[in-house]
Amino acid sequence: MQPLPRADLISIFDLEFPKGTQLPPLAIDKSRRENSSPIIQRLQASCEWLFYDDQLFDFDLIDLSKKVPKARGAVLRVNRKSRVGTFMIWRVERNISDPDDFKSRTWDQSNDDLDVLSKLCDEPRIERYYPFLAIQAETSDLQKFTSLHAEELGRLLTGDLEGERSAVLCSYVEEDLSLRSYEKLFLRWTDALAVYSQQIEEEKYENCVFRALQVFEHCILARVSLLTLSARADHLARRLWILTPGKWFESRRLFASFSSTEEAFVMYPRVQSVEADRMISAAHKKFGIERVASAAEARKTELQEQLQWAKAQTLGLLALLSYLFDKIGGWDYLKASAGNAMRHLFR
Repeated sequence: MQPLPRADLISIFDLEFPKGTQLPPLAIDKSRRENSSPIIQRLQASCEWLFYDDQLFDFDLIDLSKKVPKARGAVLRVNRKSRVGTFMIWRVERNISDPDDFKSRTWDQSNDDLDVLSKLCDEPRIERYYPFLAIQAETSDLQKFTSLHAEELGRLLTGDLEGERSAVLCSYVEEDLSLRSYEKLFLRWTDALAVYSQQIEEEKYENCVFRALQVFEHCILARVSLLTLSARADHLARRLWILTPGKWFESRRLFASFSSTEEAFVMYPRVQSVEADRMISAAHKKFGIERVASAAEARKTELQEQLQWAKAQTLGLLALLSYLFDKIGGWDYLKASAGNAMRHLFR
C-alpha cells in the first residue's frame, strides 16, 4: 500500500462511574459551542446526519481538548443519571506510510490519555479500549482499492493480533456498512475501520469520519449501558430478601432505566434518515447488540421475579408479626399509648 495522504485515529474508552464516585465537572455551555474545539464541532455537525437532537438528550458533552495538547481533540460524553459514557481522543497524521504503527502507538499512549480523567474525577471502570481508524487513499476508485488491498485492510482493522489466515483477513472487508461511493466502513465489536477516496474536500471528509465514528460509538454506548444495568440488577436481586422502601425505589429506577436504554439504543434509536437506520441496524448486528440486549432482558426478568418473591416474603413476615403482636396484647398497648399521648397533647 502506498503512503496515505491522511489517517485519523479516534481512541474510545467505555466508562462506568460506580455509585458514590465523583462525576466530571459540568458540560460546556450550549451558547459557547460555536467557539468550541474541532472535535465538538465535528461531533455536532455529523450527528445531524444520523440522529435527531433527543437521541443523546441525557448525555453531557465535555470538551477536554486543552487537557490533551498533542491530540487534535478530546471529549467526554457522560450520562449523569445512568453514570456511563465514553472518552474519545482524536489524533491525525498526514503522509503516513505505516498506519498499523500509528494504530499501535495510540494504544501505547492509552495510560497517558486516561490520566486526564483521573485528574478530573474518580477513576471510572473501563471494560475496553475501542480504536476507530479512518484512512484516506490516493484513489478515485475505492472499490478497486479495497479489492487490491483487502488483506492489508483486514489486518489494519484487526491489528492482526490473532495471526489469522489471509482469507479470513480479506473476509473482514467484504461487508461494507456504507453505500457511499467515496466511503467504506468495516466494523466488528472491538474495532472499526473507515476508508475514503480523495474525491471529497477536507471538511466533508472529517464530517464523514465522525458520522461513521458515531455509528460505532452508538454501539459502544448501547453495550456499556446495558451491561451496567444488568450488573446493577443482578446486585440488587442478590440483596432482595425483604422488600424495604429503599430497595423498592431502587428497583423502580432500574426498571425505568432499562426501558429508556432499550428504547434509545436497541428498539427505536432516533435516526432521521433511511441511510442512518440501515447503518445502525447493520452495526448492531456486527457488534452483537441483540445478544447483549437479550442478556440484559434476562437480568431484568430475574429482578422482577426476585422482587415478587421478596414482596411475598415481606407480606408473610408482616402477617406473622401482626399475629404475634395481637397475641401478646400489643394492639391494646398501642391504643393506650396513643390515648395518653392525645390527652397530654390537648391539656
